[in-house]
Amino acid sequence: TQAWNENFDAVILTDRRDDDGLPQYSLWWDEIRDFLDWAHLHARAHLHFGWAAHAALAHTHGIEIHGRPQRIDARVVHRVVRRQSYLLRGVDDEFAVYARWQRRLAKQFLVEAPGIELLAESITGEPYLLRTYDRRSLYALHQPLGDAGPGASPRVGASHAALLIGNWLNYYLYQPTSLPRVGLGTRGPQR
Repeated sequence: TQAWNENFDAVILTDRRDDDGLPQYSLWWDEIRDFLDWAHLHARAHLHFGWAAHAALAHTHGIEIHGRPQRIDARVVHRVVRRQSYLLRGVDDEFAVYARWQRRLAKQFLVEAPGIELLAESITGEPYLLRTYDRRSLYALHQPLGDAGPGASPRVGASHAALLIGNWLNYYLYQPTSLPRVGLGTRGPQR
């Protein structure tokens, strides 16, 4: 289509709620890889959630994704690993995210993947929020969208999602743009 020839500020890629399998065994894996390659060339910033984050890490960075013997549906406490990140501004040191874990990404694979930084993890040490060093790509390995899980206030998940997406839009997408700066001076150090 015409969009394939256009450039965009950002692309947000999310998952379907019923897609729990490993990305590389998906029926549409070829199309997902084509889209990820296109997005790398035609969008300045990328935000990936859930299954899409696992797919992007596997395809773009060669990180191995493994299945779990049983899916976990739970409200999981996470902790900030890199407090000085603008992306986590306003987020508590520990925060809850409703996790639907069918896939697993072991931390040791992140060490082998150049250019990836861990920003937040579960209290059991499983990665949750990752970014590339150039701040073009952000990976949230669960869907932080308004669903804090059974028995929890929906505001818990919604507030985390709002902060995450708002900080991404503000600090990673729009502030780094090259706009004319008349009388504004120079930009300070980036975090």
